[in-house]
Amino acid sequence: MEDVGVIQNKVNSFFNDTLVSALRTRWEKDFDLYRLEPYRAGKGYISYTTNSPRVFAQKVISILAQAKLLIRIPDEILQQPEMVIASDMERFLYGCFRINDERLRRNPRMPLLREQMAWHACIRGGFLYRPYVYKNKKGKTIPEV
Repeated sequence: MEDVGVIQNKVNSFFNDTLVSALRTRWEKDFDLYRLEPYRAGKGYISYTTNSPRVFAQKVISILAQAKLLIRIPDEILQQPEMVIASDMERFLYGCFRINDERLRRNPRMPLLREQMAWHACIRGGFLYRPYVYKNKKGKTIPEV
């Protein structure tokens, strides 16, 4: 059995050697395509920068952001009382999305939550969100993502 420190060192060396540097390089190149960074073909060649990667990404983002949102908690293995709770959770999550979108609409510079999720999924390859539920000074429950 290996020590925890040995396992952590192996994991860190794996990420440093194989994944992180190669993925970060690809990530930045893909983002340069989206930002329309000028293409440089090299000395003696004509360079042409096309906007087709950005246009395609914007189309995909638009499709994802405007698609119908389906929140579903699998209920195949749930009993009747658990199904009621799952149904309530689905309604609660829809409400959380609506409340967050109302909060984001107050700031005209911020896109809606689904637009942000679609952008990060397409341009950065993935996203992570952290739900945060708290009570404000009036005692009202506020969900934020």
